Amino acid sequence: MKLLLGRRNCIEEYATATCQVEPENIMWVPEITVHPDEYPEVVERIKEKMPEIISSQNVGFIDYLLDTDLEFDVITAFGPEVARILSKEKAKEVYREMDLSLV
Repeated sequence: MKLLLGRRNCIEEYATATCQVEPENIMWVPEITVHPDEYPEVVERIKEKMPEIISSQNVGFIDYLLDTDLEFDVITAFGPEVARILSKEKAKEVYREMDLSLV
């Protein structure tokens, strides 16, 4: 699974060009604004569907995802074939220890 981050148009272009996944097959999470207490339910929906690509614009949810048992790489898309690709563990280090943005 991939957690694909960035501007929506960059996410869609990268998914199509590099991952051969059409934008309509990207699972955007959470679908609506949710309270942090509801994050576990969103993660359960992800586990049920097991999409190839998930994406979020919710920084709190992205931080929460880094501590789940889901297996994924974190990809920040900058264009159709330009991205920063990090393992989940490296993404935690970059975000929490180096205080750099993943988005």
